[in-house]
Amino acid sequence: MSDEYICNLSGIRAKEDEYAEFDEDLGDLPLGWKEITIKERNYNPEWVVIQTIKEQSFNEALNSVSKEQRNEDVELFLRVQIASQYASLEQMTPKYIYETKTAYIAPLERDKQIEETYSEILKTLDLEEE
Repeated sequence: MSDEYICNLSGIRAKEDEYAEFDEDLGDLPLGWKEITIKERNYNPEWVVIQTIKEQSFNEALNSVSKEQRNEDVELFLRVQIASQYASLEQMTPKYIYETKTAYIAPLERDKQIEETYSEILKTLDLEEE
């Protein structure tokens, strides 16, 4: 038993006889227990700041060029020049950050309140139990 499983709804701990051998898909999740995982992906705020700085640098560089000299080639040159200045920093900064939250639910038959709450969760999330 590598982890101690505690039900997030009731505080009930997994019984020793509920543990089974390690499984590639579910690890050592005890028999009858449920694992709920919520994953979230967002832009990394540092990556967003880099993009903002790049855009501001481009606008400043473009404003320093007279309107008569501005054309697509000049804009492309400025974008490439600015992109190259931030390329290393941008490469080291992940575009996204990820957050994973996991909850465990004891077998429903262990406590009527677990069953009621679990049913409400499924209903709220519009998930049907198979």
